[in-house]
Amino acid sequence: MAESFWRMPGTLRGDHPTSSFAAVGPHAEEITAAQPLSPVGLDSPIGRVYRLDGSILLLGIGHDSNTTIHLAEALARVPYRIRKWATVLRDGEPLRVEFDEADHCCRNFALVDDWLRERGLKDEGTVGHATARLMRSNDLIGTVVPKLERDPLRFLCAADAGCQDCDAARRSTAS
Repeated sequence: MAESFWRMPGTLRGDHPTSSFAAVGPHAEEITAAQPLSPVGLDSPIGRVYRLDGSILLLGIGHDSNTTIHLAEALARVPYRIRKWATVLRDGEPLRVEFDEADHCCRNFALVDDWLRERGLKDEGTVGHATARLMRSNDLIGTVVPKLERDPLRFLCAADAGCQDCDAARRSTAS
C-alpha cells in the first residue's frame, strides 16, 4: 500500500536515507521537507504531522507498525537508545553517519489500542478485509507520553521474555 501511495500523482516523498515519508495535500511539502538523520523527533515528518494536528490511519496493520509511538518515546525521553547508522552523501562522497534512537521489538505498542479505546480517541472499522484504525496524532501522543513518563520501560518486553531486541534496549539504559 505504501509503495502504491507514494507513486500516486501529486504525492511528495522525502529523501531520508532510513525512513522516507510520503504525503499528499496542502501540507505535503512541509511534512516531507528535509529532516535530521534520526527519523523520529519534532522536526521529522511524524513530528510535523503531530504539530499540524494531523491524523494517523492504520490500514491492515497494528500499532506495532505505528511510528508515531516512537515520537511519543522521544518526547517522554525514554532511557533506551540503540546506536544506528546510515550512509549519506556529503560533497558527493558516501559517509557513514551514526545516531541513537529508541528501538526494540515494538510488540507492546499493541497496548495503545486499549488506551485509546478506553478514552474514546480512535475510530475502528474495516476497509475490505483489513482492520482500519483512525486517530489524531495529538490524541495518541497525549495518551502515550504520560504513561511512558510514569513507566519509561513500559513498551519493552519483560526481562525474562527472551526478546533480544528489548534486552538490547534494556542494556542500553545501563550505558
